[in-house]
Amino acid sequence: MKRLFERHPLIARWFDRPHRNGTILHGRYEVIEELGMGSYGIVYKGRDHLTGRPVVIKQARRTKGEDGRRLLQREADVLALLRHPQIPRLYDRFVERGQPHLVMEYIDGETVEDRIFKLEAKYTEQEAFRLLKEHSR
Repeated sequence: MKRLFERHPLIARWFDRPHRNGTILHGRYEVIEELGMGSYGIVYKGRDHLTGRPVVIKQARRTKGEDGRRLLQREADVLALLRHPQIPRLYDRFVERGQPHLVMEYIDGETVEDRIFKLEAKYTEQEAFRLLKEHSR
């Protein structure tokens, strides 16, 4: 079954059932738009109706089963420990329709992933550490 989903992403998308724009999750988080689907999660830009702030909502993909839930939990545990201006803060975790979700700080702007994949930037290990150091001030 896993191979079927890997070969046919549209079938996987149907089984993963992404949330529609306007959906309210956990009684307070509104899905504004889907930002993307990764290896184990679906990411949305959202709004927290309690605080009014923009947030990122990440949902575990159903087709990834227990592995996806475990990876999402690990991501949440790591984010809860980190404090850096370029790393989103973890705000909340909850389960909706049987799938775990994370709610994180929304950081607007260009990402390192954008630089690497869209702009084809390349960084040496030293440059990567310098980049992290510059943005941690």
